[in-house]
Amino acid sequence: MAFTVVAAIIAGVGLLTDSSVTVVASMLVSPLMGPILGVTFGFLIKDYKMMIKSIRNEILGVVLTFLTGVIIASFTLVSSRQQSITFEMSSRGEYLSLFTGAVVASPSGVGVALSVANTNINSLVGVAISAALLPPIVNSGLLLTLAFDSSVTSKPEVRSSPSLNIYSIAH
Repeated sequence: MAFTVVAAIIAGVGLLTDSSVTVVASMLVSPLMGPILGVTFGFLIKDYKMMIKSIRNEILGVVLTFLTGVIIASFTLVSSRQQSITFEMSSRGEYLSLFTGAVVASPSGVGVALSVANTNINSLVGVAISAALLPPIVNSGLLLTLAFDSSVTSKPEVRSSPSLNIYSIAH
């Protein structure tokens, strides 16, 4: 779980500072793909204990990642009341990005199967990056906290938008 928190902190810093390099670095550290592979292997070999344990670990990892995003946003709000949403944060909420991510997920699954079957672990790193769950989960915690703060303090910084963005910044 320590790697999960470290990766979430790296992702949070990358999202808040609008650094795509830092966000990609968090994907390299993220351990959230391990339990997904555990569920898949447990299903294939009919080891239901492995499946249950992997599902539990994935849920714990997702909750921990989300809470880390909330904590990072809370510290940011305490230290600076002028926090705005960066491009890295807003680009993860566009419908086109969500569709593209869904399209990438299928070949990523095939890539995992091929890399495991061929014992080519180097390909697994690329697949892990393309299917990274950690930055969007951290982003959810960050944005939910910023939206909650905005609604409580009556500052319309984050609002709903009917355009292609799920949310937008009011200037």
